[in-house]
Amino acid sequence: GGTRLIAVGQSPRSYWLDPGETIWQQASGQEEWQRWGSVRRAVACTRGGRLEIYLMGSEWDYGVAWKGRGVLYRSIDSGASYQRLHWFDGAQALWTDGAENVLLIHGDTLSAVRTDGTLEPITVSSMAWAEGTRSLLLAGTSIDELMLALYDGKKTLFKLSDDGAQRWEETGEIEIGPFHAESFGRTTDASATWLYGGVEAWRGDAIGSTWTKINNWGAYYADPVNKLHADIPAFASFVMKNGKGLTFICTDGGIYTTIDGGKTVRNISMSGLNTAQYYGSYTSRDNVDVVGAGAQDQGFQRSRVDPGQGAREFDQLISGDYARLVSGDNGHSLWCVYPGFTLYWPDFENGGARVGQDFVHRQAMWLPPLAVDPRSPYDVYLGGGRGADSGTRVYKYHYEGSTLSVDSLPHDFGNGTSNIQVTAITIAQNAPDTWYVVTSEGAVWASATGGATWIRRSRPDGLDGHYFGGNALATDPRNAQTVFIGGQGYNKPAVWMSQDGAESWVPLEGLPPCLVLGLDVSTDGRLIAAATDAGAYIYDTEAQAWTDVTQLGAPDQNYWHVDWVPPLGEFRFSTYGRGLWSFTPGAPVSVREDRRVSFRLHVEGRLTPTGAAVQITPSTPGSALLRWYDAGGRQLFSESVTLGTQPLLHRRPSHLPPGSMVVVSDDAGRVGGAVTP
Repeated sequence: GGTRLIAVGQSPRSYWLDPGETIWQQASGQEEWQRWGSVRRAVACTRGGRLEIYLMGSEWDYGVAWKGRGVLYRSIDSGASYQRLHWFDGAQALWTDGAENVLLIHGDTLSAVRTDGTLEPITVSSMAWAEGTRSLLLAGTSIDELMLALYDGKKTLFKLSDDGAQRWEETGEIEIGPFHAESFGRTTDASATWLYGGVEAWRGDAIGSTWTKINNWGAYYADPVNKLHADIPAFASFVMKNGKGLTFICTDGGIYTTIDGGKTVRNISMSGLNTAQYYGSYTSRDNVDVVGAGAQDQGFQRSRVDPGQGAREFDQLISGDYARLVSGDNGHSLWCVYPGFTLYWPDFENGGARVGQDFVHRQAMWLPPLAVDPRSPYDVYLGGGRGADSGTRVYKYHYEGSTLSVDSLPHDFGNGTSNIQVTAITIAQNAPDTWYVVTSEGAVWASATGGATWIRRSRPDGLDGHYFGGNALATDPRNAQTVFIGGQGYNKPAVWMSQDGAESWVPLEGLPPCLVLGLDVSTDGRLIAAATDAGAYIYDTEAQAWTDVTQLGAPDQNYWHVDWVPPLGEFRFSTYGRGLWSFTPGAPVSVREDRRVSFRLHVEGRLTPTGAAVQITPSTPGSALLRWYDAGGRQLFSESVTLGTQPLLHRRPSHLPPGSMVVVSDDAGRVGGAVTP
């Protein structure tokens, strides 16, 4: 009878939010599922005035079976809690008409899910999907006209039923597979067309015997308004108030609509969304009006006009996935990578031609790291994987005469071990002979000879990087021997510093549990910026503390990259969903040495008869800032408390969920402790 927003994650975790509330509530009943498993499909229907939500996926059966199995969960309290209804093995598919009918394919059986949660098998004429089927999708707008799409690894076979799912007739086939579990649907317009999506979208006739491609994926580039982008994860059809049908076609490059069964489509994602997924950016140092950005599936983009107010507009110059934007001549030219080749723009600021060169290595990071030589803008070094001789190499790309050539450094960064990847590489801009390379085996290689000779050091223990983006790495612009490295900090500090050329490391503690994807350092070396999956952070080396600058108005997003732009005196962060955001540090705040030394906090978690609490013991009276985080590292709430001469027992705010972590810092910004009360 009310309104509630419900979100279901693949993880699996589900949340709900009521109107007027600002904090999402996590649903109960999925704790066992979260130990191992995932959600493959979620559907909802309203029966007898009750909202029913069904989740289908895989879960580990810790009983006698002791294996991963198919599973069906349901919520009947508007998403507040879920209950496991059934285990099953084999093929799986889930469908509802949004009203009275919910169908589940489990193994070689198709059943109706009744309101009491029981399964009632439906007699069918063929159980062909039980044999050799890699994926199975079920679609339709009515139980009286349903279609199965059965993919065997080579082709998809279609079966149609027009009698309530009792008998099925083979109608046609197509030599592609589905992109996702929701890449199959039927339009609600007069054409009643079947739609099937892989890399491209296809239209089927009334019975699924004949299939026609809507457009080749390459046609998008010349006409992004009227041609579908590649990769089709879902179709969603609705009946509008005027009785006409409307279908949304979801692509990896935006959402399209169609009202005629896919004969014509229109891209509704051309402008105004500000939802760019950026892997990184580079702002020209000699013309700050020019900004380049590498996007997920929206290609290499460039902006050449600063609007002054509001968001910049970017032009997509080439489609695909681009990252690692670097320049050796302050932005006149630019290097970047695509998953498969290195790209060079000789005249990035003004346009002009570009030239690419395919990778010559194997088994490297999906987005391998780049480092530009500040002495030559025509040379860039790529951290690769296994070369022709099975060694792990760094590759030199050289531009000359409108072409790129590639060669490898002789050193084996795998140290004789195969299947090692370079996860980060940097060349100190103030000392071009000082190089650092990080590898997936836990090594940091240092060179003081411009890459001619190398010394092996140890990476901070357990500091793995992102699975296709690697580690974050940066040097102090004033001192090439000071180097910073970032990575996975869920159980240990996420950023470490070395002041002796990577020989020894100390942690820069104070970040919440997070993954650091990018690092950069201000010109004076005082501020270190970290792009993380829990927000954007700045470390002040004088105050020796991290600040969550996301709280100053930036979006709650994954932050992939950060670029210090000296002419502007600002850090530019790349987010994976909300474009670029700039942070301009204020004037440095002097921290009195006597205050930093004399004021200390001791923090402990306590369980009191009235709930969880944190006990703060100061060395002298003062104040403290309490920042509360969830288990994923997201800041939920912050508050200040006044401290006297006695320990303060402070209860966890009642609106925060159990398991919330609190980080306590003094008024100088030093972290006194982080606990989970």
